[in-house]
Amino acid sequence: MNWYMAKLMFQGKGSGEASSQRQQEQWRLIRADEMAWAIEKATVLGWLEQQGTDEDAHQFLGVTEILQIPTLEDGAQLHHSI
Repeated sequence: MNWYMAKLMFQGKGSGEASSQRQQEQWRLIRADEMAWAIEKATVLGWLEQQGTDEDAHQFLGVTEILQIPTLEDGAQLHHSI
């Protein structure tokens, strides 16, 4: 089994222009045998998150990024950007 880090994107729902333009990203740890399974599991988590909240809270847009984590040990770098 491998560890993956998945980025899930959500869109704000509800009344008002500011609410509909608000986006939220969540990073989730996923354990799976392969990348395709990790994407599927992350997608299910996103749908469950959407269903488990107030209907006006946010809509799941999809998994926008997924990275395999080679090792989980103290001080391991999970992500960086420039």
